[in-house]
Amino acid sequence: MAFGLMALALVALVAAAQGSAAASMDVTVDLGQTTPLAHYWKECVGSGHALLATRVDWRSHLVNASRDLGFRRVRFHGILDDDMSVVLNENKTDYNYYNVFQVYDYLLSLSVQPLVELSFMPRQFVTCPESGCQYAFNNPAGGYKGLVMPPDNFSDWYALVNNFVHALTDRYGREEVSQWHFEVWNELWGMPFPDDYMSLYNASLRAVKDVDANYSVGGPATMQVQDVAEFIKECDKRGLTFDFVSTHLYPTDPNCEGNSDEDCFAHVLMNTSKIVQPTGKPTFITEYNDGLDNNPINHRDRAFAAAFIFHQVERLRESLALFSWWTFTDIFEEEGMFATPFFNQFGLQNVHGVAKPAYRAFQLLNGAGSLLASTSVPDNSVITVMPALETTGHADNLRLYIANYRRPDFAEPPTYNLTLQVRGVTSGATSGTATIYHLDDEHLHAFATWEQMGSPEYPTTKQLDEMRAAAELKPETITYNRDTSGHVQLTLTLQPYTAAVVVF
Repeated sequence: MAFGLMALALVALVAAAQGSAAASMDVTVDLGQTTPLAHYWKECVGSGHALLATRVDWRSHLVNASRDLGFRRVRFHGILDDDMSVVLNENKTDYNYYNVFQVYDYLLSLSVQPLVELSFMPRQFVTCPESGCQYAFNNPAGGYKGLVMPPDNFSDWYALVNNFVHALTDRYGREEVSQWHFEVWNELWGMPFPDDYMSLYNASLRAVKDVDANYSVGGPATMQVQDVAEFIKECDKRGLTFDFVSTHLYPTDPNCEGNSDEDCFAHVLMNTSKIVQPTGKPTFITEYNDGLDNNPINHRDRAFAAAFIFHQVERLRESLALFSWWTFTDIFEEEGMFATPFFNQFGLQNVHGVAKPAYRAFQLLNGAGSLLASTSVPDNSVITVMPALETTGHADNLRLYIANYRRPDFAEPPTYNLTLQVRGVTSGATSGTATIYHLDDEHLHAFATWEQMGSPEYPTTKQLDEMRAAAELKPETITYNRDTSGHVQLTLTLQPYTAAVVVF
């Protein structure tokens, strides 16, 4: 909705002030000064392991995520695991891609591409006694039927990957597969760096490039941004190429332990990107979320995660080419499949497809424009204001993404009274309405609704309907007017670990 040379008095109470006295901040947004805004957070989202993609509930949750959140790719483990039946027997070249095609056919039917993680090792490729075979997550009930061990002979792995990529090319076409990315392994599981991993990378790189030299291959897919510089050096030393550098980071990783930097997570990723930048290749963060512990309690089920997302997306926009949230659904079984509707699992949706506040954050980000207006928010602020729009100087589809977030091992941020002044509007009507969405635990309260029900492990259909209703975005309409200055003023009160979006 447009508004022109106007200033508006718009008071939107995001939440009542709590605890200590509220802080105040004046923020200027200048629509006349813009830079491109790449939607790098939509390039990929994570899942568990490949066989889950044959489940009806997993598929319905992906329909939701692709429709509402705009994710372009899905990355999951184990496309070559034994539960995918790729290598069926002792004849190591007896390959079977029925399950692979079932999974990839479905993704592509939704216009979602795979980010192909080449993992894990088929049992037939490794000589080990059953009690001595190392499986991902120790072969738990439910999944990850692939070894995290080097093959006896890397030529077996080369032959499999090469045949696999030929099969993908034959089925989906060279033009389609040339848009995919092939990432070698996951977090060095069972593949110490450099020797075993670089041998695996060498075999994988050759296997893919021998099908088409233009196909995209990269690594090292490490945890905690480990070995990024070392991977680049090893590739240079061995004469190996890479099309992207990938790694993982979670804010609870040890990288920031004892660190006084409030924005350590973003700064670690910025520094990692700077290591990669001289190569001319993009940096992919193929796993992240708002933390692997339970502090604050059930943070992934509550508005905390939404505030984290806005905070990081704004800060990392110039550093990353891909930023893949782990994961889009709680249909997930790294340590078994759990029924509890809310227990701080990684997904943007719970096992029943109920949207969490983080889901709504990505849903609102999906509507962001392609330009970012400048703001006066200091770089080290707990407050984030990300103004996205389509045309410089025009407020058509202007969205203000606002968050109050600080890493939780620091003091809780105060409640903020924010005064935002929007400048540089060049056209539009003299009056109209804006919409505000509150991303807090009062407006998005599926978790609290479930707790009020007595936290049923197996909710009824009626209870699920109530949770879904509690998870819906609840827009509020605000009327505005202009004055002669051409400035727009918005006054918001924002609680700790909450967010809001104002749409014009």
